[in-house]
Amino acid sequence: MAVSGLGDSHARIAPGMPAFRLSSPGWADFATRDLELVTSGERLFELVREKLNTKLPTFAVRLRQFIDLYVDRGLQAVADEFGSETGPLVTAEDWIYSAFLPLPNARVEIPDSGSSEFAEFSVVFWTGEQAIGVLLEPAASIIGRKRRNLDRLAEAWPSLTVIEAARDRFPGDDGVFADDLLPPELMRFWDGLDMPQGPSVSGVLETPFVPR
Repeated sequence: MAVSGLGDSHARIAPGMPAFRLSSPGWADFATRDLELVTSGERLFELVREKLNTKLPTFAVRLRQFIDLYVDRGLQAVADEFGSETGPLVTAEDWIYSAFLPLPNARVEIPDSGSSEFAEFSVVFWTGEQAIGVLLEPAASIIGRKRRNLDRLAEAWPSLTVIEAARDRFPGDDGVFADDLLPPELMRFWDGLDMPQGPSVSGVLETPFVPR
């Protein structure tokens, strides 16, 4: 299996690479001083949430809302699935770090474009089998070159699923993450895993985010 490259700014995706998860090395780059403040499972989770939020532009309100609601929905999902199996070593909450990592403000290079051209997404997920690109802006505003680049990438990358989350679909009036917004396998992120893994405290990455 190829080793995935994942870091705080870039990633490389290729067939056979493992999924990008909250437990994957490279994206958070935890500082020693951060980890010294972790005194509970709750604090570790909040640290991970804080690291996710540092990747977002200051005024990206809808994107920030998407990330927060996605993580909250993941917490609820593991509580529903594993809440009755809490033990001395593994708790239901430990599974949240197996959730697929949202890569915000992703610019994906279009293969064989002849020059460095990119398709832009609000968020991209990589499950190890498919990429899921989420667009949070109104579909009507995705025009011109940006729309053409999205179409070209979708044609060149068969394992890519594009989801357009219109404002009337996300967020809902109740501020809850819609379960049918993303593919079911994305929200059942524990399927196929024997044990949960905690967030990695180190990682490497130097390569651009480009499908192969």
